[in-house]
Amino acid sequence: MDLADRDAMASLFDQQKFQRVIHLGAQAGVRYSIENPHAYADSNLIGHLNILEGCRHHKIEQSALRLIQFSLCCPTTGLRFFTVYGPWGRPDMALFKFTRAMIAGMLFHNRTTTGTVETGSPATSSAPYRVYNIGNSQPVTLMSYIEAIEKALGITAKKNLMPMQPGDVLETSADTEALFKAIGFKPQTGVEEGVKNFVDWYRDFYRV
Repeated sequence: MDLADRDAMASLFDQQKFQRVIHLGAQAGVRYSIENPHAYADSNLIGHLNILEGCRHHKIEQSALRLIQFSLCCPTTGLRFFTVYGPWGRPDMALFKFTRAMIAGMLFHNRTTTGTVETGSPATSSAPYRVYNIGNSQPVTLMSYIEAIEKALGITAKKNLMPMQPGDVLETSADTEALFKAIGFKPQTGVEEGVKNFVDWYRDFYRV
């Protein structure tokens, strides 16, 4: 279902009589947003608004939503995910691309630094209108990230160092203090362990 389809979303809320809503659907990926910004506006703004309106009109008890929003309709928890990686990760993410390229013996292009994260999703009715960052407050350099992939794969990457590209950022990290105060959650998985978990999954899933 297209989240931007107002009539379809209204019909969904009418039919299902939801009590709570967890919305994690969105158009992801910074680079594609430069190529096709309207896809992002349709999914992440219009689609998000349609879900908020469904919650408002149907008096949803509680919602947990991926994007930041201003909501007067029901207790709402906004979740901001930072560079999520791991098993079942998105194929357009660096870890997926680098792993695939290294196994295939392909050259890949290094561009920028990266922050690493693991996820947790707090949403309680006692914390309405909150926004939590889900991520790691300690940035990991791109070269350290690649070294972790090399170690997990037992392969040395063929690298082509390049300048910053459109959409690249120098550094990302998440301030997770509010999350810790709310539920006591702190990231426990180091980058080497997280990368190894992904590589083990990748090899098993793709039989490589």
